[in-house]
Amino acid sequence: MTAYLSREKPAQAAPGALDWGRFRYLVVEDSPTMRAWLRQAIVSMGGKSVTEAAGYNDAIYRLNNQESFDIVLCDYILSLEKYMTLSGGQRALAKDGQHLLEECRHRKLLPSASVFIMVTGESLYEKVFAVAELAPDDYLLKPMKPTLLAERLTRAIFRKQALGDLIELFDGQEFEKCMEAARALRFPDSPYLLDCDRFVGDCLLKLGRNEEAIRHYEDLLIDHAGLAWAKMGLARARFHLDRYDESRDILESLVAENGEFAQAHDLLARVHEVKGSPEKSRALMKEVLARNPRAIHRHREVVRMALDMGDAQDAVTAYEGMFNHGAGSVSVGPSDFAGFGSLLLQNPDQDHVQRLTQLISVLNDHYLKLNTGGDQAGYQVAELVAQFARAKLKGNGNEAARFYGQIGALAKDLPAVDNEMKLSLMEVAIAAGDEARATEIAREVLADYHGNESMTHRILGTLEQGGLGSEAEAMRMDTERAVADLNRKAVTLAKGGKPKEAMEEFMRLADTTRNLSITFNAALAIVHWLESAAPEEALSRKLAHYLEVIRNRDPVNPRTRQIEEMARPYLRAAASAGAGGQTSGPDSAGKDTVL
Repeated sequence: MTAYLSREKPAQAAPGALDWGRFRYLVVEDSPTMRAWLRQAIVSMGGKSVTEAAGYNDAIYRLNNQESFDIVLCDYILSLEKYMTLSGGQRALAKDGQHLLEECRHRKLLPSASVFIMVTGESLYEKVFAVAELAPDDYLLKPMKPTLLAERLTRAIFRKQALGDLIELFDGQEFEKCMEAARALRFPDSPYLLDCDRFVGDCLLKLGRNEEAIRHYEDLLIDHAGLAWAKMGLARARFHLDRYDESRDILESLVAENGEFAQAHDLLARVHEVKGSPEKSRALMKEVLARNPRAIHRHREVVRMALDMGDAQDAVTAYEGMFNHGAGSVSVGPSDFAGFGSLLLQNPDQDHVQRLTQLISVLNDHYLKLNTGGDQAGYQVAELVAQFARAKLKGNGNEAARFYGQIGALAKDLPAVDNEMKLSLMEVAIAAGDEARATEIAREVLADYHGNESMTHRILGTLEQGGLGSEAEAMRMDTERAVADLNRKAVTLAKGGKPKEAMEEFMRLADTTRNLSITFNAALAIVHWLESAAPEEALSRKLAHYLEVIRNRDPVNPRTRQIEEMARPYLRAAASAGAGGQTSGPDSAGKDTVL
């Protein structure tokens, strides 16, 4: 239990109110002089247990192997560290304090009650701190007085103490309870009003109560117009309601105000992708990666985008970035290693043998010799995939066959296999000539990605490139039949004189499958319903969204122009849409529902 974690309401946050000798401190600083100064400042406050770390790796070691720390003081800019790249060269990387904080949060190396203070000489850090994805509890600019250190530490500790229940409820996904507790803490003279408001907004988003979240954030922004996290929450809520243009406008403003706002870049990339601009999305993701190359999830997103667009070389580059900047991090999972190994296998190149050798070395040095928990078997399968790929590229058939047998035996015992790992195993099965296993895996994954056209195209394209064209064509026909089966219920409702029920079913399908033909049908069903019903603002917005999806994804299709013409009278707010007129009777939805 962390020393200061008490549920009693604190008195005034004065430095003298705390017993500094009860806490365990970790000082992370590459400058020996500054390290000594911070230690002396802590001792002069009354601190006793102070551990020092000279850099990122030293800090990770101590966090992994020593008792938990109550307070971490970490320099923002840490020293350069050299490492081997997958292409065999050397690169120097500045692993900063933000990277350490992200690793601590991701791997839960610190209790949520611990205080993490960033110490920096960078006067612009305030701009980064305000929008950091994983923000420290506070930051201090060098040089500082010991009294200021004590004051800011006290403030951070009392804040964590006051909000401890909210943090635990939110981390435990008790969002309703967390929201109730946050509202209960909003007494007028509380210094934590905005903290409570942020918890309320985050909980509303987690609960899918997006309309309520929009009202919450809009009310906040009336009094706090520059509150970046409130704008971000508003953009998220509008995105979840398919109000993409509104979300985009907010996000572009946030990015313009602060180019370091990585979360805004992420969501803006999603908006561009949904609106049919994958190149814009990929360019944005690369832009933010250039600022923080240790953000593994963004490398993963660039890999996905590249593979969706058939750009294997860009996917290789993104994978290299992932492993060059994330070697040893548990945020690089088994499916990442397996995905890179199988990708290199599909694009024969002598340089790929060297990359695979280095990949195997990274696995052995950082993952297979360490206790990585439940993922250990997954890393072992990934290492065998890389071994198989290297043997195939070197033309060693017997060795490849041996590794393939080991993959099959070990994969059966994996506690869980995600779809990215399954795709890698499918590609390995194709390379091994195991057509039955390859098609079996393909069908499994297609079932999970039903309606996802880019993933369907990727899977079937991989089968075709592997010489399984007839199997791919059979699966394509099965997919089309499955879409027809999905439509059947809604079509039956329409033909049975239940246009509203048919419309609602088409909308449900369009929102869950993202299949373009179903989106056409949902738009047409809304038009038919509005022809014979009172205007509804929500339906008008939904219709506008479906038309935007159709226009972006299939602009040259004659049906696009047709549905746009039919929808035009209804693309206005319900309050002013009464002039649309009735062009057909109540049963019109059943006459021409499927385009």
